[in-house]
Amino acid sequence: SFNLAIVLVAALAANCAIYYGLVRQRKTSLLGNQISLPPTWKREDSKLVLGSLIFGLGWGISGMCPGPAVASIAFERPWADI
Repeated sequence: SFNLAIVLVAALAANCAIYYGLVRQRKTSLLGNQISLPPTWKREDSKLVLGSLIFGLGWGISGMCPGPAVASIAFERPWADI
């Protein structure tokens, strides 16, 4: 649905604005604790992003959350066959 895509883009834009506007600029948290963010992109990060993309694409293509999809296949529900 196109409306869902609009909600996704709006949420992403709001998240980026808050992160770069508030979190990235601060050196301490609201409670006074030191904030330390990783300065560089690591190999583990790329694996996490790739796995997340595969997970999201599978969910989007199938139209079902992966947990119920596996349960539906286990209980031989015909609409869960991919």
